[in-house]
Amino acid sequence: MSDLIVKIPDSLYKQVAELGERESISLNQMVAIAFSAQVSPWMTQDYVVEPAKQGNWEQFKQVLSKVPLVPPEEVVVRFLKWRSQIYPSSDQIVPPLQMVVFYKIFLNSAPKI
Repeated sequence: MSDLIVKIPDSLYKQVAELGERESISLNQMVAIAFSAQVSPWMTQDYVVEPAKQGNWEQFKQVLSKVPLVPPEEVVVRFLKWRSQIYPSSDQIVPPLQMVVFYKIFLNSAPKI
């Protein structure tokens, strides 16, 4: 850990101190959380922007030209179809989970599903 000495307006200090007290968080933790919340987006932006600068616009347009043009409704239909193949519906998940809970509670063992 490193030490940091900063000057901030009294009103801001009071707000941070009150918030920390209300949330049971130390002033040091509050400052660390605030710094982290501000620094993360900047780092993410650098992470995305720098490689993009090295990209080739012509190659991007070439790849994009291979994407079929479909109406928005069709995109939704295709996405939902894809999602249903990846993520089972609740009626496929709930009964096996109910069985596991039943076995766990009443028989103190769980079956393998």
